[in-house]
Amino acid sequence: MKTGGAGKAGPHASYIFREGHYARDETLERLDATETGNMPSWAVNDPVSFWRAADAHERVNGTTYREMEIAIPRELSVDDRTALVREFVAQEIGDRHAYQWAIHTPLSSSDGGEQPHVHLMFSERQVDGIERGPDQYFKRANSKAPERGGAKKGYGAHGGAWLSREDASEAMKALRGRWEGMANDHLAQAGREERIDMRSYVDRGIDITPAARLLPSAWRDDAQRGNVIAFRRAVGELVRAEEAGQAMLPDRDAQIIDLERERAKRAEVQREPVAPPERGSLLDAARGAVAPPTPALPEIPQPSVPARPSPDVVIQRWTAAHQRQLVAVQAKARRVMGHAEGVERRHRGRVEDHRRQEPVAPKGLLMAFKQASYDTAKKAWDKVADGLWRRAQQLRQRVEKLEDYLRPIERHTLHHPGDALAHKKLAQQDPQLVKDHAQAVKAKAQEQTADQAERKAKALEGIRKQRAKEKELGRDDRGRGR
Repeated sequence: MKTGGAGKAGPHASYIFREGHYARDETLERLDATETGNMPSWAVNDPVSFWRAADAHERVNGTTYREMEIAIPRELSVDDRTALVREFVAQEIGDRHAYQWAIHTPLSSSDGGEQPHVHLMFSERQVDGIERGPDQYFKRANSKAPERGGAKKGYGAHGGAWLSREDASEAMKALRGRWEGMANDHLAQAGREERIDMRSYVDRGIDITPAARLLPSAWRDDAQRGNVIAFRRAVGELVRAEEAGQAMLPDRDAQIIDLERERAKRAEVQREPVAPPERGSLLDAARGAVAPPTPALPEIPQPSVPARPSPDVVIQRWTAAHQRQLVAVQAKARRVMGHAEGVERRHRGRVEDHRRQEPVAPKGLLMAFKQASYDTAKKAWDKVADGLWRRAQQLRQRVEKLEDYLRPIERHTLHHPGDALAHKKLAQQDPQLVKDHAQAVKAKAQEQTADQAERKAKALEGIRKQRAKEKELGRDDRGRGR
């Protein structure tokens, strides 16, 4: 679920409908279907004007639109995809919000197939049947006199109420579950055996770390794209193997517990003391009465303990994982810095506009009469200029701080914020690897110290032998004869 601020709704609506300079080459991407609904009368024939009005009249820090960007199963035909999206929109949006959606189908995904997905863009303003113009529709709602205020805001079962992080997460999981059920129903109706699963790897019991999303600039790198494609294929095979294993052993933990219980039971039987034979049993043995032999208990193979990796292997694993985290941190820093530079660029424009509006000192015969108004205007102008200057300093400091994240890490770099953040994220994601790395580094340091001590001892031993040899030859420490 995405949200857009003031100034973003109109351009994004044009992007979804591929209008103007957002048009794409049809050999690379198809626009399969578009649709709008619940628009006010003044925007029925021009839906983009609705979103432009939201940019113009919504409050500065308000939300002009929400968007769901959802992947559609490629196994469905274009008509089936359109029917699936229409049914989902009718269920989730209905007649409660103004909306527009479009199905985009890029023709060259990572595996060479189609990558259909839908952009569902809708307004948080609720449709209440009251006709409002563009300037009134996006005003603050009036609960006592709804016809005098704007349309009320609120989406979903909670109607715009504040949600905690846990409640918002549960609501999002429920939304994803509804899409999963509806998409699988359409796949079944189309006679397809494929199914989608919106659960995470953790919820599915699969021990795989999700891959980080790549930027388009990184995706254009042929070598990196080939590595990512190979990695995704390997992950797909691993997921299928894990699911097959879960189907064959639905409760592996219970079977392990039963195996351990059986081992303990057999060990207890083997530890029981053997009673001495009675006299009668000896007489029976003498008469030839032979007791049937006790069947031997089969041996249970003991699980092999995996060998502990060497410090060099642990350090290589940690270095690779740390490098992946560092790449992700710097990629995010680049995105944030691009946004910060844009904000700084726009702010410089505001500073320049304000500079051109500086009041001009009065001159001429009426200077004394205009001096008081000039002083007032100049004082107000100076106050605004001071605020703009402080804001410019803050933006410059933010950009410089982000630039520190992108600095290359050299051999003698003492502190690098990107490196520190990557280390922190790796410690949160794989604390055992970080712990093993610290032990491996300590072991390598001890090994190097031992090697240095051994080399020093050998050097001292060589010097001692040389001095003893020279002493035997009757020479002093400088090699001169006595």
